[in-house]
Amino acid sequence: MSSIRRSLFMSMVLFSGVVTCAQAIPRYVASSLHDMPNAMVDGINNAGQAFGTMHEGRDYFVASNGVLSIFRRQMHIVTSIDVNDAGVMLYEKKLRYTDGSTVDVAEDSYAINNHGQVAASLGRVGAGGPNNYAALISPGRGTLLAGIDRAWNHPMDINDHGVMVGYSIRRGTFPTMYANGQSRLLETYGDGEGYARAINNHGFAVGETGGYAALWNPDGSLLVNLGEMLKARFGSDDPDFYSTAYGINNVGEVVGEYGRFNGFLYSGGELYDLGEIASGFTGAVVGINDQHQIAVRGWGSSYVLNLAGPRVQPVPEPSSYTLLPAGLLALALLRRRKG
Repeated sequence: MSSIRRSLFMSMVLFSGVVTCAQAIPRYVASSLHDMPNAMVDGINNAGQAFGTMHEGRDYFVASNGVLSIFRRQMHIVTSIDVNDAGVMLYEKKLRYTDGSTVDVAEDSYAINNHGQVAASLGRVGAGGPNNYAALISPGRGTLLAGIDRAWNHPMDINDHGVMVGYSIRRGTFPTMYANGQSRLLETYGDGEGYARAINNHGFAVGETGGYAALWNPDGSLLVNLGEMLKARFGSDDPDFYSTAYGINNVGEVVGEYGRFNGFLYSGGELYDLGEIASGFTGAVVGINDQHQIAVRGWGSSYVLNLAGPRVQPVPEPSSYTLLPAGLLALALLRRRKG
């Protein structure tokens, strides 16, 4: 068994244990990102740095531990901003390192991982093939292109293994994964259209398809139809019920929206309405980090939701104990094959 397949296999075993555990209801409190007019938070990294644009898009900001840094916009248009866990920033066609040095990258760049690799969209190279490419840019080491044939390809996020997710446009908009120079349409439902908006380091991706929030396996198959779960619980009488997932952390927690500006958290196999478990919640959820912090784009300002107390460890339900032998068997088989 290859190292990649072994990692995916173990990820599935571990993830299956997560989603079958019951846990105490988490409680969150809102923490302001300072008095920032029209702040539009775009995300939050594992160092707790929230980032986005402010002053009606005229500036970029990074807020961390009570310290606010503002970066004046130089270009005539607002570009995407992303910040990895080391504090390396991506915006305005450049990587900006903590020592102040910069490296030029592609114009349409959307995300950066912890190895400094960038997810970008590049114009078509040569005749035929995709109309444009999803590009994995490794500064100083080259660019790897991928794309669905005769389609426009747009990555939206990248994990630390260089796997990108986003969407491709060809007679419709479809959730797509780009890995190792290859492209794969993710499993869909409803009308088949949608977006893959975020991916974690285990290869699980989230977004929406057919107007419903979705959680995908690393192989592109649908793992959880979050939209149907949300509709059954919160909107069974609404024929136009809509939901989408915006973020997933490495623990497997998912955040997103449903209905009309309602936020949700999917954790330990349970769905929670953020309006019920988060004091002062109002706005649009945009991301979650490994410390369980949730970034929210509010009305006129943005803030972070922090756990009100220590994280309560999930309590296995009786059915989940049956996973222990399966996990031990998987380890034994891997060790035997290795031998």
